[in-house]
Amino acid sequence: MVFTLPFLLLYSAIFFTLIQQPLYFIGLEYSTAANASLIYAAAPLTTMVLEAAFLKTRMQAVKLAGAALGFAGVLIIVQNGAHSWQISIGDIYLLIAMLGLSVNVLFTPRLARTLSPFTITLYSFLIGTLLMAPTFGGEWLLGAAEMNASAVMWLLVGVAGLINVATGIWWVRGVAVVGPGTASLFHNLPPFVAMLAGFLVLGEQVLLSQILGGVLILLGVFISNRARPVKAAPPQTAEPVQPQIPVVQNLLDSVQAATAADGEKAKI
Repeated sequence: MVFTLPFLLLYSAIFFTLIQQPLYFIGLEYSTAANASLIYAAAPLTTMVLEAAFLKTRMQAVKLAGAALGFAGVLIIVQNGAHSWQISIGDIYLLIAMLGLSVNVLFTPRLARTLSPFTITLYSFLIGTLLMAPTFGGEWLLGAAEMNASAVMWLLVGVAGLINVATGIWWVRGVAVVGPGTASLFHNLPPFVAMLAGFLVLGEQVLLSQILGGVLILLGVFISNRARPVKAAPPQTAEPVQPQIPVVQNLLDSVQAATAADGEKAKI
């Protein structure tokens, strides 16, 4: 796999725009929001394993503990109510989407070394749009693409686009600063935020167990961010190689002795 800048942008667009986004929405059609939350709650652990395998980053017990707490918190929140935990084709799509997201964040720190978060987001959007064009064209020809041309719908699309761009820039900057493993822990927050929004906006009842789950999620993010950054091992310098041929060694000794003698004469 080539890791030059154009190819890194291409990989990022493939795994995020072409794999993660479409399969996430397709998966939600055949699965449930609870299953999606649990599958994406495994993203931090998956990202840490991939980070250790491909970026040679040492896995820290503190971060693993934070990821485990976050997963437990999500599990507590979404288990409330009657949910069917049977595996469906939608769950398979969601699992692949989660893996695409986990792989995508691995490219971000290297891209951030030479490009700004805005530039990375812009190029990813443009490349992703080109990659998605054949799929959209196929749906259009088959009559499967449905578009609502009302002004309200276009307004919602515009607002969603602006929010997506802003959050994309902030996300890229955050991943570049804290690293893929720590950044992926924030994927556990949406179930907690949705629970709060349901309580504050819709007046939905919040159980004590769900509050406990939210506390576990926040605690997992907090302790993971308290982990010390892993310092790269200092480069090992090779020891000077001494000549092994006796004749060469004797010649060097003679030159050094003559140089030292000339130095003594110069002092006198």
